[in-house]
Amino acid sequence: SLRGLILKRSPSEEAMALLKEVMLEALQRDFSSFINLWKEMGRLFLEPSNIPFLFNIAEALKRSDTVAMNEFFSLSRWLYKNTSGMQKRRATFFLARFYLFMGDTEMALGLLEGIKPLDDSERRLFAEVFLKKGDYDSSLRYLLEIKELKGEDLSMVAEIALSKKDDLSTGLFERLLRE
Repeated sequence: SLRGLILKRSPSEEAMALLKEVMLEALQRDFSSFINLWKEMGRLFLEPSNIPFLFNIAEALKRSDTVAMNEFFSLSRWLYKNTSGMQKRRATFFLARFYLFMGDTEMALGLLEGIKPLDDSERRLFAEVFLKKGDYDSSLRYLLEIKELKGEDLSMVAEIALSKKDDLSTGLFERLLRE
């Protein structure tokens, strides 16, 4: 059986490749089955050679609801500890997103300290963190740097405009409403 092949002390490359295929198929077809499979077998993939695959799994877990948040956190923490360079940066943003989701803005800010956002997704996360902290000026500054504002940004801009009641945030809110 697949389980027997995989649960051996050192699963073969073939068994690992088969399990990876099964996981990816479950991810596409039935997220709940995927989560159960990941909880049971995911630890087998926690090796540097699997880092690209693990980032794909983390992306899928990140988009889920609270059911997968513990798995997302564990995997993000492993990636943070076991990567460097741009991969570590990506894992840092995963962890910051987790802490923001959990309401721990100080921990999220601590992780992001000294990092300059490189793209709209990163700017959006910075804006969310500062908004949750109540630092509307910093949040607005990051929102204004976003090249392509999306509908999801509207609620952040609305909260800032209602709190600040200034021309800049109100103007941005009105622009987003028109688009």
